[in-house]
Amino acid sequence: MNDYLLGFLKARPRAVGEAFRTNPRHQSRRRAMLSWQQGRESRTVKARLLDISRMGAALTSTTPPPSSTLVCIRLVGSTPTPWIEGDVVGIEPTEGTYRIRIKFREPCPTIMIKSAVLAPHTSEEKATSSSSSEQP
Repeated sequence: MNDYLLGFLKARPRAVGEAFRTNPRHQSRRRAMLSWQQGRESRTVKARLLDISRMGAALTSTTPPPSSTLVCIRLVGSTPTPWIEGDVVGIEPTEGTYRIRIKFREPCPTIMIKSAVLAPHTSEEKATSSSSSEQP
């Protein structure tokens, strides 16, 4: 497992298109913030990361952004990550929340992937990962 993860972290991102799914996604339950412009106002909501790759991520939130919107995401916790820009490519309602699929505008920085996949979980994240019905 560790060799596979090390290979994933060292891998260079592949071009989006036919090779999109060749950028492996890794599951995560990290807390996140999702932000976008709605008219003249900026909206920022709590979210939870579901999975992440070099080229995209999926999150859940009780408040989705509009479809095809430019969004920024960051992971929160003891050491928040930088904001990463992406485009909403899909929104799917699921049991009172929304699954939001995002394609990053630039390959995801290693610092964010490491934080999502390798960083130790807080006690709150451990509790929510055992109960999928709990929301961010």
